[in-house]
Amino acid sequence: MRMEVLERGDTVVWIRLEGRLDLKGVEEIELAFTVKASKTAKPVVVDLRGVTFVGSLAIGMFVAAARNLAQHGSRMSLFGATPHIDEVLRMAGVDQVAGLLATEEEALRAAAVP
Repeated sequence: MRMEVLERGDTVVWIRLEGRLDLKGVEEIELAFTVKASKTAKPVVVDLRGVTFVGSLAIGMFVAAARNLAQHGSRMSLFGATPHIDEVLRMAGVDQVAGLLATEEEALRAAAVP
């Protein structure tokens, strides 16, 4: 599992994920993801274009981070998931706490980035 964090100035935290978010993958990134995605007042955009599998631990990680962001008055948007992963995330209710969007442009608009 690979995670890359790109801060876009003072406006947004951009996290790009690549690989399988199974038990091993989540263990590899969970601490770093949680620190970057939940301990900020900036909107967080998560790029899932390189993710090939999402398990229950990853869903829990996304939900926890999104809820923490909401407590700081901010929001998480995930984008670029495959149709199957998008369906799994929606069935698990991730779309109730975070934006699930198709494109990078939609995610940036949701984060209110000019």
